[in-house]
Amino acid sequence: IAGQTWARFRASEGAGTQSLGGGGEGEVEDYEVTLVEANTSYLHYPSENQFVTLAYEDRWPQTGDYDFNDVAMLYRVTQVIQYNETTQTNQVVRFDITGELLAYGASYSNGFAIQLPEIARADINNSLISLEYNGMAQNSANVLEADQSNAVIIISDNLKNNFATTCPFGYFKTQSTCIDSDRFTFTVKVPLNTPIELNAMPEMPLDPFIFATDNRQRNDVFGNTFPGRSLEIHLADKPNTNLGSREYFNDYDDNSDLSSKFYRTSLNLPWAIEVAGEWAVPLAHVDITVAYPKFSNFIITNGSQDQDWANKPISHKVYQN
Repeated sequence: IAGQTWARFRASEGAGTQSLGGGGEGEVEDYEVTLVEANTSYLHYPSENQFVTLAYEDRWPQTGDYDFNDVAMLYRVTQVIQYNETTQTNQVVRFDITGELLAYGASYSNGFAIQLPEIARADINNSLISLEYNGMAQNSANVLEADQSNAVIIISDNLKNNFATTCPFGYFKTQSTCIDSDRFTFTVKVPLNTPIELNAMPEMPLDPFIFATDNRQRNDVFGNTFPGRSLEIHLADKPNTNLGSREYFNDYDDNSDLSSKFYRTSLNLPWAIEVAGEWAVPLAHVDITVAYPKFSNFIITNGSQDQDWANKPISHKVYQN
């Protein structure tokens, strides 16, 4: 049966040793094993044992303190692939998305979600979606968001509810004087109703984004109003979902053109970034351009210069575990 299981190996000086019970002098070793169905393989992004870091500045359409620690998430996507002998093609039958909250330096409440570009909501087998927090199964009834054309997977509608901290302002792993030991991990499995050919899959890392929690205060742009779910912040040049409002584009520091350019300033600076590996986030209220002096030039030159910017922090300006 496909899934997780265990293999046990026992060496003993006594004959006839069984898998359970005593065995005298010897050795016992257990190994976790993943059994897969025939013709099944896995394609991991960025790799089977690595993550990327997603980091967000949540004061859009203002740049705010531009510290990119409001939400920082380790993130990996696994495509479950089966070979179709009839069509002789590799087809994706499921997405497995895994993550861990790396930091939360926002006073505002933010949710976290993933849009599957060009994959319709109707293409998802909603009855078989599963979501786990810290290895524990969660109610998955509302994981596939309603009223969307593309499939949108809601991991949490308020990440502040998913971790415990004693740090000032409710921050999590963003202050050098306050070390948190709590963890928040998630795994969501998203099966498809009809397999999709591998070469037709959207680009990785799909479209992970944060959004404002309903009935929670936001920055001065919104005054006494609560933008709630309609306020979304995506990686640069990723458009909003059906439920994301476009009325905030081109306000304050945003300079989107609403065709190919989204969530960028007039200098092309973004409000969300993807960094290879586990990234050291700037300390609370430390501008990323101060913590990482090469960042601005990397963005302004469209990545042609200072490609090592993420490995060159000012050490006392970033959070150290």
